[in-house]
Parts: sequence; structure tokens; C-alpha cells
Amino acid sequence: MRVLVLGAGGREHACVWKLAQEDNVEKIYASPGNAGIASEAELVELDRSVVDEAADFVRENDIDLTLAWDERYLEEGIVDEFAGRNLDVLGPELSLYRNFRNSLQARRFLLENDIPAVDCGIFSRKQNARRHLQEADYPLRIRGEAESASGEGGEVIIASGPGDARRALDRFLGGGDGDDSVLIEEIPEGERVTVLALSDGSMLLPFSSARIQHHIFEGGEGPLTPGMGAYSPLPYVSFQQDRMIYEDIMIPLLEGLKSLAGERGYRGFLSADIVLTERGPRLLEFIPGLEGMAFQAVIPRLNSELSSLLARAAAGDIERRKLDWSQDSAVSIVISAGGYPLTHREGVEISGLEELQQEEDIRLFHNATRSAGEKIVTAGGRVLAVTALASGHFTACDRAHEVVEKIDFADMHYRTDIGSGAVLDFSPETGDEEERKQGEGEE
Repeated sequence: MRVLVLGAGGREHACVWKLAQEDNVEKIYASPGNAGIASEAELVELDRSVVDEAADFVRENDIDLTLAWDERYLEEGIVDEFAGRNLDVLGPELSLYRNFRNSLQARRFLLENDIPAVDCGIFSRKQNARRHLQEADYPLRIRGEAESASGEGGEVIIASGPGDARRALDRFLGGGDGDDSVLIEEIPEGERVTVLALSDGSMLLPFSSARIQHHIFEGGEGPLTPGMGAYSPLPYVSFQQDRMIYEDIMIPLLEGLKSLAGERGYRGFLSADIVLTERGPRLLEFIPGLEGMAFQAVIPRLNSELSSLLARAAAGDIERRKLDWSQDSAVSIVISAGGYPLTHREGVEISGLEELQQEEDIRLFHNATRSAGEKIVTAGGRVLAVTALASGHFTACDRAHEVVEKIDFADMHYRTDIGSGAVLDFSPETGDEEERKQGEGEE
């Protein structure tokens, strides 16, 4: 099997790493890739704005499957081009990609498909938004969105009280009667879970879930990021809760996507961030795509062959099966550049990576790196993810932190509390609502 991976982040590296271990995979190409991916795949230069060039490359090199996750390829409609040429590809078509990049459109989709989500309101007039704030329960997640054709994702602010919320409205709505809108969502109490599933257009194959910690600083402080760490599995998710997540949220999501994706249906990963409330699971947000931070904690635990699963999904023929998962716990810690997410500098040399390649219980995934001669340097804000595997969660947690301290570059930053507040005294096998104890500092 010959595979082309389009992207340059940690999720792409995690996928390439897994595929490179499998006897079924003969060759892996990646574009544009990064310094870590380059050690396990052949990097190729493909113009991201010329999708037919990529399709020609696939034909000329007898590639069996393309994984399209990079936003710049998706924005050019690469999945539509490949599907039109009967080339096997996983990823959202252009209409889906644009529709769900816009949070307001995504919320309307949830309402139309009767999918249980967190309470929210969409406002374009500041006066109406302020009235809503008076009755809302804090904290709130406030997201500014421009109603644009491309559906550019907006900035997110977490408001702990009315003062923060009013300042967010001033930032996003300005005078209050323009073309912009704001999405205000309540953040209910409850454990968080990121759910991953693979779709072949008509059915879902569940993957293991993970918990992502998004804030830049310890204890859930500071700006939000795509993820500063994650861990898997989640023993606090019972069998009953998992069943409700799929029956009430994941399957209805797929059914709704069928009405938008056309005859082929959506083929690829479906990622959902969910909170477990007293009223049952509630959806925070989702994407027809792959949540990278969760994937970097989940994929090292997968014993089943990933290549065959992806191939069958692209062909529209996933088999009903139970995947084989390692019983080990995985804890993943992100190392970012100083100043991220507000600002950061690139081209900083990274040291301490070579010796880690020999560690059997460590998976080092590059998120934003590049080669500069014989050196590896930073190439973005979230630079690396260190994933440790161990028979116990806290053993994996300690091991991940131990390894992170061996890596060094100027002004590097990471959270020291990733996984430290995990809820682990709940048995998913029995499903009993036992008394649970949660450490402090979780988001």
C-alpha cells in the first residue's frame, strides 16, 4: 500500500509513525511534512493551490490512499478533485469544510438535526447580546464570527463574569449593528471528553477517546490553544455514557452530514468535544476532520492495523469490528515556543531529540519543526508533543514530564500539570456511579 499524507502537524506525524510500523504499507509520501515526518516518509513539494497537480502525482506514483487534513489543501477543494477522479481520499469536501469552519453555521446545523449541545445564543446586535448575558450562567465561551463565505474561524474568549463578557462583546461586535455576529455558549459543569470516530460515509467506527487540556498555563489559565496536552483512555466514561454519546450525538452528526455531503457521504475522521452533564452528554463543538491533539494520545495505543481501516473507509466499506487497544495509558505533553499563542519566533535550534528516538515507551511527534542543515529548528507555535506510554496513568504522566525536561530550546514552554488532575477511580466495566475524586487544576 502506498500512501500520501497532506499536512505538516503532529496529527500527520502520528499517522505517518503508525503507518510506517505496518507491513502492509510499502511507501509513504508527505507534503509539506516536517522534520519528524521526514525521518519516516519521503517529503515531496506539491503546490497547495494547484490541486490537479497533487492528483497527477497520485496517479503517476500509484498511490492507493491520500489523507487530506491540511487546511490549505482543503480550502482549494482537493477532496472534490480527488473524488471526481475516483482517487481514494479521506477528508471533508470543500462545502463541508467551509460550512463547519464557521461556528455559527455549525450551531445551526446542530439545531436542525436535534443534536444535544451546550446552551448558546447567536447575536449580531450588542443590545440583545447584553440582555442575554444578564440571564446566562458563567463561565461563558464567547466566539466572534464574521459571516464570510470562507467561514474563517473566530477568536474565542472565556468570560468568567459579566465584566469579561462585556469586554468580549465590545471586541467582537464593535458598534453592535454591523455584519459580524457573536456566539455565546454556556460551559456546564462536567467531565470533558474528545471522541474520535472514522466514517466511511454511511457508518462510524469508534476510536478510543481522550481528554485535551487547552489553556496555555497551569490550572486552566491563560488563552485557549488547540491543546497543550492530552491523555487517554478515560476510565470515567462509563459504558452507558459512551453509548449515549454515540446514539445521541455521533450517529446523528453523521446522519446530518449525509444530507450535506452528497452521494459519496463524508469519509474521514469525525471529532467531537463533549461534556458529561447531569442531563447527559452535551456537544461543545465538532469537526468533520481529525482532532490532532487527541490523536497523538490515542494512536500510540492502537494495536490494530491503521492502514487497512483507512483504506476501507476511503472505499466506503468499513467492517464492523472491535479494535484492539493497548491497556497502557498515554499522556501527551506539548512543548511550545515562548510567547505562544500571542506571538513566537521561529528558527530556534532544538536539542535533546536524538537520544529520545531510542526510548521504547516514548513517542515524539513533531508539530512545527523543519530541518536547517543538520539541525532541527522550530517552525511554529506548538513545536513538539511528547507522548509517554505506561501501565498506569500517573506513571505515564511522570514519564512524559521526565522526557520533556531532556528537550531544550530557547524560551520553550510547557505545562507541568498535564494529566495531574485526571479522574481515575471510576470503573468503565461495571458502569456503576461510584463516588469519584477529581484533582484540582483540570480544565
